Amino acid sequence: MAHSHLSLREHLARFYASDVRLSLKIIATSLGIALIGATPLLLYVLLGPTDGNPVGLGLLAALGVLVGQLGLVAGTLRLAWELLRGRH
Repeated sequence: MAHSHLSLREHLARFYASDVRLSLKIIATSLGIALIGATPLLLYVLLGPTDGNPVGLGLLAALGVLVGQLGLVAGTLRLAWELLRGRH
C-alpha cells in the first residue's frame, strides 16, 4: 500500500469534513488551541534567557488555555448529550 503524503492542511480538511461527531471535533480543536497558546511560553522557558520576563507569552498561554478549557467543557457536554440522546 502506498503512503499518501498529505499536508497538514489536507489532513485537517479531511478530519473536519469527516463523519466524526461534532463534539469530538470541538474537543480536538479546543485541545489544539490550548496547545498552540501554551507552546510559545514553554519554548521560551526551555530555550530562552534565564533572566527574561515573558509577560506577553504568559498572557497568550493563559488566554489560549482558557479558551481551550471552555471548548473542552462545551465539547464534553455536547458529547454527553449526544450519547444520552442516542445520536450518532
